[in-house]
Amino acid sequence: MSRVAPRLLALAAAALLALQGLRAEETRAVTLTDAEADARVAATWSRRALLIDTSRHFIPVGEIVDEIIPRVAAHGLNTLHIHLTDGPGWRFESKAYPRLTAVGAWRVDKTDKPWNWSETEYWTPEHEAKGLKRYGGFYTAEDIRTIREAAEAAGLTVIPEMDIPGHSASMMMAYPETACPTNRDPRAWFKGRDVLCISSPETLRMIDTLIGELCELFPNSPIHIGCDEVPARTWDACPGCRDPQARVAFYNAVIGSVRRRGREVCAWNELGSTGADVSDVTLTCWLDDAVPRANDMACPYSHCYLDQEASQKRLPTWNPPRHVRGVQVNLWTEEMQTEAIRLDRIDRGLKSLRQALRAAVRADAANETK
Repeated sequence: MSRVAPRLLALAAAALLALQGLRAEETRAVTLTDAEADARVAATWSRRALLIDTSRHFIPVGEIVDEIIPRVAAHGLNTLHIHLTDGPGWRFESKAYPRLTAVGAWRVDKTDKPWNWSETEYWTPEHEAKGLKRYGGFYTAEDIRTIREAAEAAGLTVIPEMDIPGHSASMMMAYPETACPTNRDPRAWFKGRDVLCISSPETLRMIDTLIGELCELFPNSPIHIGCDEVPARTWDACPGCRDPQARVAFYNAVIGSVRRRGREVCAWNELGSTGADVSDVTLTCWLDDAVPRANDMACPYSHCYLDQEASQKRLPTWNPPRHVRGVQVNLWTEEMQTEAIRLDRIDRGLKSLRQALRAAVRADAANETK
């Protein structure tokens, strides 16, 4: 062997070691620790939320304060979105409209059967006379203060939701005059026609008052006004509601009621297609074909619905959009009637969400070095 060959071998070995060292340095540069990944997650998505549905099944204050809030904070989220009203139950106390909880918070107990919205019966004294059990509940002002203070202590913002103008059977049962004159049969409300009469001045006055009460109960919180799954066919049958401009005017009035009080307006993504002014509204984008804007929240049904097993399984592989304000996972409670079931879904869901968000920022970090 010539004297040149060993030198070439030595040079090749040195080059290989240098290349290996460079690759190791690159690997160190893109392998974020959990703490580093969490910091990037917070910088990428400023709002990270869990929604809990308290309407279909009332969630006790103790469960929210002692179990749910600590879990939300422990998994790096900073927002608790509480769905307080829907067709199956009204859950916050109103001083101006007491029948909302006297009537709208209570149903005939059918928890021994699978969930069936179309068979809902609101509680009446006649049911008591028949020996039937009452089911439901609501949050007093003191309850809400307890929840709010626990959330604040954990570093969480609470976003209360009053879902209107659809999903409003609980309001309509308590105050039937809020229903269209052509839609006064409660049996139809439980089959997808529980939408408020938007041409009634009293409906608008009532909503404005309730938004004011909600702002008092949740000082400084954003206010979510719902606006999802509104059955237009109900309005089409009402002379005062069938005009498209009347619908736009209604939505703008509700948005204005929140804006006038200096609060951020939030709504489900369907509001964006109504013609209303949503320029500064935070849209919660749940439909899979929704295209969230920079100020919006992403929570597609395909990946972010913790009560749906298929969605829950997809969540760890979710690749969330980076340009949006925030991300959210939702726990709807049709089939989540016990604390054990709810907490199991929350535990698995929040773990999966953190996994997905960390994977997303780690992938971004790796791409930055290429």
